[in-house]
Amino acid sequence: MKVANVLSLDGGGIRGIIPVIVLNYIEKVLRHYDPSRHLHQYFDVISGTSTGGLIALGIGSPLLRNTQTKVPKYSPQSLLSIYVNKGNELFTRKDRKWLSGFSTLYRYKYSIEFMSNLMEEIYGEATLSDAMTPLLITAFDMQNMKPHFFRSAAIQKDPKREDFFIKDVARATSAAPTYFPAAKIKSCPPHSRTYGLVDGGVFANNPGMLAVLEARTLYPEVERFNVISIGTGYTKRSYDIDDVESWGIYQWMSPGKNVPLLTTMMSGQSDTVHFTLSSLENVNYYRFNILLDPERSGMDDVSPENIAYLQHMGHRCVSDNKALLHQCIKQIVASASRNK
Repeated sequence: MKVANVLSLDGGGIRGIIPVIVLNYIEKVLRHYDPSRHLHQYFDVISGTSTGGLIALGIGSPLLRNTQTKVPKYSPQSLLSIYVNKGNELFTRKDRKWLSGFSTLYRYKYSIEFMSNLMEEIYGEATLSDAMTPLLITAFDMQNMKPHFFRSAAIQKDPKREDFFIKDVARATSAAPTYFPAAKIKSCPPHSRTYGLVDGGVFANNPGMLAVLEARTLYPEVERFNVISIGTGYTKRSYDIDDVESWGIYQWMSPGKNVPLLTTMMSGQSDTVHFTLSSLENVNYYRFNILLDPERSGMDDVSPENIAYLQHMGHRCVSDNKALLHQCIKQIVASASRNK
């Protein structure tokens, strides 16, 4: 039986610390099976949204362009270092100190300059066609009001298709409304077409179902899918219906309340995908996520205390799910060996 291995990574801002810690553990275990093989080589499709898209692009990009080597630019451990040491640069107001809570109702919250510089520093001049394994990264096209899928395999199959710099794909998938401005990016020459995109989390914060569909498209002979889906933590934050029933635009979009409309949409979509993948007979579905303190659930809380808390919760997610992790790793290894 032909089996495809799929990795799906949720959105969640700085909470991306949690999935990179889980991935770091998975990679360490995989090294015991084959020390020469890298994480991306075990997966037939890797999909990510927002911070999950940044991780997917990091582990799926080559260290060197125009080479036959399969060495990734980043390991999960090095990505963790970026989150811990550079997170405060991503969520910075250094050039927007004049912003108050009220003014963020009219303008985005964080600096585009620092974000763009960080994307350039992390991803350089690599393009999506350089990806070492099929990547599916989500964004939403505001000009045409429809989802936009960055599909590395489609570009590699047809060189005439539009290609994109990975730094621009990263910028687009993480352009969370209210936090960052929409991404105005161009495809690579000779097309140089302009796109206006926002964070894929507005429709696919959990891209697991899309990842399975991409695998079905790329490998029509596949009969079964092993899906590892990693979240960025969730909360049981609730709102009193007596309060919610009277909310207007300010309350639904309040940064002080973690933008309830956006977080509700993201949470609902993630749970729907979780339910769907759990119900499919031809899918071995493994979901790794962890309950967070509601006061520590902000996507942009880069305080040293919260960074330490998220690292603790990432390691706890591993320890709480160690038996299940080893079970799915064995299936991933067996399938990857058959597919060589």
